[in-house]
Amino acid sequence: APGALAGPTSRASDAPDLRAGPRFDRSVGHDGYVWWYVDAFSADGSCGLTIIAFIGSVFSPYYATARRAGPADPTDHVALNVALYGRGGKRWAMTERSHRALRRTATSLAIGASEVHWDGTCLRIRIDERTAVLPSPVRGEVRVYPEAVGQQVFTLDGAGAHRWWPIAPRATVEVDLPEPGRRWRGLGYLDCNHGDAPLERDFVAWHWSRTMKQSGATVFYDITRRDGTDTG
Repeated sequence: APGALAGPTSRASDAPDLRAGPRFDRSVGHDGYVWWYVDAFSADGSCGLTIIAFIGSVFSPYYATARRAGPADPTDHVALNVALYGRGGKRWAMTERSHRALRRTATSLAIGASEVHWDGTCLRIRIDERTAVLPSPVRGEVRVYPEAVGQQVFTLDGAGAHRWWPIAPRATVEVDLPEPGRRWRGLGYLDCNHGDAPLERDFVAWHWSRTMKQSGATVFYDITRRDGTDTG
């Protein structure tokens, strides 16, 4: 199958329609989150990347502190996380920004100077970030062409507060980053997670993996919930 799925075992909602875009304008309530995730490896296996566009960053200590003080606005904790590794060394960028840096429609999401745009056939990620610790630019474009499109949005908890859409279990990815000088092509993956509550409220553990095959991909999602159940 182009995108076989193993877990979660909970119900799936109505099939989404990628023709309308990845729903970058979806509502995100107080203390909630949404992220769009891309990963890819070059055809020769020497390079890889991970890109995550966050509204309500689940990695943010500032967002966690804000939630402890009372209902927190996820749009005040937005970021584009970019990790590059393999040949040429590692690079990591993740600058957290407020709602003033956020602009979005159903098909486009801008965070600061970076932008993610769905043009109907390709997800174009225009990156303009600076790395952490030792600042250096990460600039250029990553293009994601879905080869298979997920037809279901899965709920990850019994109450339906957390949802997962495997948008493209398999995709062709083109990387053109003049800074720091990375250009390659390979296979990748695109998904979206969307929640109405913090992850730590409902989950104890969260494990995810994917395996590319000659004819498609298999995606595994294994979660241990605080109510004692899991998706295994």
